[in-house]
Amino acid sequence: MSTVLTATLALVLGGGGMPPQAAAPAPALSAPAQPVTATVRPTVPVTLHYQSGCTVEQGLEPGCGSGEAALSAEQVGTLARLFDLKAEFRPVQEGEVGPYLDLSVTQSRLGLNGIGGQPSYVEGEAAYYSAAQVISFIAQVTDGAYLTATPRLTLHTERTALDMGPVSPQRLREFFSADLPMAVATALLPHILDKPLSCKEENVCNYPGVSTIVWGEQPQRIQTGLAAGEVAVILTAGPRLEPSGDPGVITSVGIVEPGGWATFYLPSAPARLVADPAQITLRPEDAGNALLVRLTNTPLNNLKAGIVQPK
Repeated sequence: MSTVLTATLALVLGGGGMPPQAAAPAPALSAPAQPVTATVRPTVPVTLHYQSGCTVEQGLEPGCGSGEAALSAEQVGTLARLFDLKAEFRPVQEGEVGPYLDLSVTQSRLGLNGIGGQPSYVEGEAAYYSAAQVISFIAQVTDGAYLTATPRLTLHTERTALDMGPVSPQRLREFFSADLPMAVATALLPHILDKPLSCKEENVCNYPGVSTIVWGEQPQRIQTGLAAGEVAVILTAGPRLEPSGDPGVITSVGIVEPGGWATFYLPSAPARLVADPAQITLRPEDAGNALLVRLTNTPLNNLKAGIVQPK
């Protein structure tokens, strides 16, 4: 008999409205290695619903105070127990929203070990925390875990599958844009992000940042070579990121349509797509280089496996 967990998610992401018309396409790509092989696992149904005053179609609107997907404290605790994690809720200082969530692994490991944050929103006395952040953390610290987007948004792990049901393309873009682009940039582009731009004094340095564009006025159509329903992220280096004005990494998520095309929102169309993360740099000679990485059907603790190889 399969384990059943009913978790409640509040998927309330901002940026309503339809995307603008796309720009000219970029060169075609070939798909990466074969996606992970699906395995039959006990299914955990996760019911998606929304903060009061928010709708799926319009997103953030008057009366909708949060643009974040969310889980209640009880649900975060249940998922933590299911995946052998530790969830702690602690009081915050006066004037802050709480309680503060600390979610961490229970055994030491290399890389990401924990996340934390205040609630995305509070209804009555119930606090709700970023669902995308929690789900992404579980995926990154669970060996072999991967996401699929269609026909139902699902996190697959060796022990179970979290079935979040069918999600619209707009909500998929927002969900995958929340935390995963930063995870990809951190994993694949440490040569940019770990090198300080400047240091005022020893150990007081300014580092490049990561900017994720969810919606924008400059859509770029790119042939990914991937199957319809896959989700991919594109990464490039930019000379100026707002609001700091410092150089850093620019990312955008796209949902693959029939025929392999996907729309990404970038300041300009990539000049070339590369297969080696080392070719994404802040050097002038690498300006315009972009890296395309498949987010779905890719083990999230091995993001290099998702790099799409240019033809």
